[in-house]
Amino acid sequence: MHAQVIGHSSTELWPSGCLGVSLSGPDAADPPAWLAELPGLGYSTIWLAGGALATLDPVQRVLAATHEIGVGTAVAPMSVHPADELVRRFRVLDEAYPDRLIIGTGDAGFGLAATERYLGELIPGVPRERTMLAALGPRKLALAARATAGALQLLVTPGQVAATRTVLGSDALLIVHQVAALAPDRARTREQIDATVGFLARLPGYAASLRRAGLSQAAIDGLGDELIDAVIAWGGADDIAARVTELRAAGADQIVLDASLGRDALAAIAEALDDTDQPSSVRIQNTS
Repeated sequence: MHAQVIGHSSTELWPSGCLGVSLSGPDAADPPAWLAELPGLGYSTIWLAGGALATLDPVQRVLAATHEIGVGTAVAPMSVHPADELVRRFRVLDEAYPDRLIIGTGDAGFGLAATERYLGELIPGVPRERTMLAALGPRKLALAARATAGALQLLVTPGQVAATRTVLGSDALLIVHQVAALAPDRARTREQIDATVGFLARLPGYAASLRRAGLSQAAIDGLGDELIDAVIAWGGADDIAARVTELRAAGADQIVLDASLGRDALAAIAEALDDTDQPSSVRIQNTS
């Protein structure tokens, strides 16, 4: 059986739909029972956040706790998981849970040449169409389009998504993790996202990406209103759904929201999306 990814213009899906969920921390170690309800709520993929992937044990737990939903690593760090070991674990898990696992990988400490060598060792042990690369800069984005199924991104603006789509072309997948806060104002939003975004925004790769988006260093360092409005979806379910729609229009295939928002909020966001914003975008097609 061969799995083939069909990209941005596809009309048949695997995973189906434009919404995914990111799982981290305790929820990755002990998956909540409601994860099994996600397909019925409008979500088609669970992405395990990199901070939970010192081992791949959480991936197996999430696969076992759910059924038809896709499960991806976002990301399995290259410096933690040697390519041959990642291939071995992928094969074991794919045999136990066929056609559900996607390997997202990447590493800020790996330059372009090292990343390309790693992917050469990983693929085709993990099929190209089941491999995604975390990429922000234009050279790694071009590598993602050339060597993998597409790119994974976090802390990007709709304008950056549009630029990324231009680099990737029409066939590669683009999965965007959108940090969101159910909060009435920027101050409350800042409180909710400070622990995660405050750390990430100061890492060199993310800081450089945010500066390329036109954000000032002061806004980055202080999680200023400029940054909050640029890369965080905040407000009510309708406001977050509006950002999902904006990212879809800019060229993202799937938008990933944090499981920490909770089941009811995730359901409300999906319900708030117009039916017209549920186009087919991502799939793995099985062919003999």
